[in-house]
Amino acid sequence: MKFIQKFKSKQQQAVQRIDQYQEAISFAQAGAANEALKALRVKQASPEQQSSKLLVLAQGDHFPADIREYALEMAQRLGYEILALNTAPVKKEAWRFFNLEGKKLRQEFKAASLENFTVFQQEAEERKIPITHYVKFMDKEEALQELRQEVKDLDFIISDAEPLQPRPQDEQALNRPQREMCVYSLT
Repeated sequence: MKFIQKFKSKQQQAVQRIDQYQEAISFAQAGAANEALKALRVKQASPEQQSSKLLVLAQGDHFPADIREYALEMAQRLGYEILALNTAPVKKEAWRFFNLEGKKLRQEFKAASLENFTVFQQEAEERKIPITHYVKFMDKEEALQELRQEVKDLDFIISDAEPLQPRPQDEQALNRPQREMCVYSLT
């Protein structure tokens, strides 16, 4: 029964979001860009409704500038809250094995992550975008699964792409930006 209620709730949220987008599209087509942005930023009146979230997932202690900029633009445009997650891909068993050194490494990683996050946080605050920081000592995929259980209304994930295979270089590839990023929708 709980599953059906959750499904109905998600369906209602989707219908409301579609209505909100249609209203914004109508304003935009009429040339009223400011009203279109306001229509996208309107929060739902019900107190149980949480704001939708966009996750910026980084393996390592920093968030590249191009990914930060893309996430900030997307969050501002769609009225999202940003969750910034740094991951250290070291298994818990390894931390236990290197007990003393592991504690120091974890502290250093947390400190570096927090220092690098402050730039992201300042950029978000300048644009009045809510942002929260997390640090997890596990692989990106495991951290994502854990965070999805902790946080509701996670709609998008932005992550730097991992190289799948080496690509042959051609003239068009030389004109493209070197860093690739992935944007995933969870809705």
